[in-house]
Amino acid sequence: MEIFVSMGNEASARDLLATMRANGVDRDIRSYMPLLRYYATQKTIAPLDKLLQELADDGVQLDMAALILALRGYYNSYNTPGVRRLILLFENLKLAPRSVYDYNLLLRGYGMISNIVGFDDLLMDMRRHHVEANEETYVSMAHAYSRSHYVTKIDNLLNVLRQKGPC
Repeated sequence: MEIFVSMGNEASARDLLATMRANGVDRDIRSYMPLLRYYATQKTIAPLDKLLQELADDGVQLDMAALILALRGYYNSYNTPGVRRLILLFENLKLAPRSVYDYNLLLRGYGMISNIVGFDDLLMDMRRHHVEANEETYVSMAHAYSRSHYVTKIDNLLNVLRQKGPC
């Protein structure tokens, strides 16, 4: 699968999945990761939508790595409905972000859909797990709060940044 995708032969990778399905070969999320990674970097989101639907139809559950890949694809394509679907899936599956980078992408997703409650809950989760915020985290906070017109939260953020000093 990885070889087909790395050679740009997405059709053969899809054929391999179809053959696996037809022959009753078990497929887990790792079987789909090369295609998921490929589709998440494309400009058009339709193949990503289709692959995620296939995963659901096949009963394959996303793990955190797969969710982050898909979320990055939707976010980078400014696809708000896709971001909203994956944020809800993240909440329903109760997945655990693995790094500050996972948290930052999820925060950007919450900001994009203007879900400040979820955004703030995720920030609290970061603190509980002792994940250190970085510059991207602060930019995500500023974007989400300004997008949602939370002037007090923006003011509080600016005060925190002033106290921290230059990054």
